[in-house]
Amino acid sequence: KVIRYFEFVAYETRQWLLKLGVPSLDKLIGRTDLLEQIAGESSKQMGIDLSQILIAASRPKSADAHYLGRPNHPFDKGLLNQRLLTDYQHNTLLACYEINNFDRSVGAKLSGYVAQASAQDSTDINIHFQGIAGQSFGVWNYRGIHLSLQGDANDYVGKGMSGGSIRIFPPEQITYVPSRAAIIGNTCLYGASGGQLFAAGLAGERFAVRNSGAIAVVEGVGDHGCEYMTGGVVVILGPVGENFAAGMTGGRAFVFDDFDNLEQQVNLDSVEIVNITDEGCEACQGELKVLMQQHIDGTGSRWAQKICRNWDSYIDAFKIIQAKSTARMTMVEPLKLQQKGAV
Repeated sequence: KVIRYFEFVAYETRQWLLKLGVPSLDKLIGRTDLLEQIAGESSKQMGIDLSQILIAASRPKSADAHYLGRPNHPFDKGLLNQRLLTDYQHNTLLACYEINNFDRSVGAKLSGYVAQASAQDSTDINIHFQGIAGQSFGVWNYRGIHLSLQGDANDYVGKGMSGGSIRIFPPEQITYVPSRAAIIGNTCLYGASGGQLFAAGLAGERFAVRNSGAIAVVEGVGDHGCEYMTGGVVVILGPVGENFAAGMTGGRAFVFDDFDNLEQQVNLDSVEIVNITDEGCEACQGELKVLMQQHIDGTGSRWAQKICRNWDSYIDAFKIIQAKSTARMTMVEPLKLQQKGAV
């Protein structure tokens, strides 16, 4: 259908070129003589003067007209990334760094350096940020690197991360309800193979797509969450969008389904929904409580605190989404998986 649509567009374009007597679209550039202003019908429209736009730009007679748009060079020069690496190399990491939405892929350069320099050594690096992070905050995060952000972040948080941890939480003086507001963007945790992500708020679409080993706790996700997931554990303390868990073949997700509409949102081709209170799921209940407590410790989430304080009242609302081939979990499996995503 899309191909046919563009074929019709091309056909109509050729008809208009034929009517104008112009051989190609390139030859239309600069031909303001073919344009005229339509008379306005209202007083506001009649007050519009387009005469300056209709003036043809001067050019040598022998030269063709070309469109030259102003280049929009990105501002990001990787300054914060370089600063983090330099401060780490000189052992002068600050207690807190200001971050802006033009600071992209923050932490990537440091992760690459640490992975090469201390592949066999244990590393423990804690870095705190304040502000609004640009795209790909914590991308490819390496083990031993722990990033925390007071503010929010754009798309691709934790993309491809293999270890360490990322914590994102709102400022203290807020007037909104964090569990109902977005705190990270789309496609976060894409292709992650390890590490932990805790975000005290909503995530966008395609959260944890192709996750194969990371552990995450968020408070709601958009459409296509946990798509093609093969491993890891995802806890969602709120609503999920459509097509959840499509193509999921491994790992598992805990979803807080207080409106009992999860089945409508899940793509059931490859997964099944299990009530966490079913017989044989006691180990998963324990794992969920551990992850929620880590979420509280890392982000101070008010919503997670409320659930834990009223655990007996809320536990029935949790559902487990897992691959159809997955057998009932034992207590050993959650512990192993938690170690796999070790930080």
